[in-house]
Amino acid sequence: MVMDLLNRAARRDSRPEDARDCLEAAVRVAGDRIWVYRNAARIYREVLDDRAAARRVLDQLSPLTCIEWRLAAAAWVELGELADATRCLERGTSNARIASDVCVMAMGYLDAGFADEARLLVDGAAVSLTARGSECWAVANMYRDAFRDVGLARATLDRGVRDATAVADLVMLAHALAAHDVEPDALAECLTLDEHHAS
Repeated sequence: MVMDLLNRAARRDSRPEDARDCLEAAVRVAGDRIWVYRNAARIYREVLDDRAAARRVLDQLSPLTCIEWRLAAAAWVELGELADATRCLERGTSNARIASDVCVMAMGYLDAGFADEARLLVDGAAVSLTARGSECWAVANMYRDAFRDVGLARATLDRGVRDATAVADLVMLAHALAAHDVEPDALAECLTLDEHHAS
């Protein structure tokens, strides 16, 4: 139903008043689905050339998680409202408690064009990393994919392997090493450590 409303509103041959009715109906039933608000705002902006209405739609967002704050920030970036995007990014970052959440917010800063801030966040997450395999993998992926720093990505994974003591973390790190195309010896070393810790 919501997709149908958005599609009808987006049609170039729709009368503006019909498009507005569809968008208002879509937002009424959107609940916590940020993508509905984001698309409604985009249609107001691109099809109806109504930035004020787009802004009103985005003002209704109530993000909770880091991913939702990142998506809300992206919607504001699309509208060209960097101050509002930054407000969302700062709020989401203040809620981030683990490295993977920090990496989500760093991606939001990258989306908004703030590469330096994104790098500072990832560097901070790397410094405070625990030996949790998933967290090391998230930070390593950011170094490799977002900043093209393969050396730092590998160092992050190596540090995770060195510090990990839980079997589940070592298995996760073995997967991470394989995904990062490390040499077979490093992968074998990780798996050997895993065997030593296994009961």
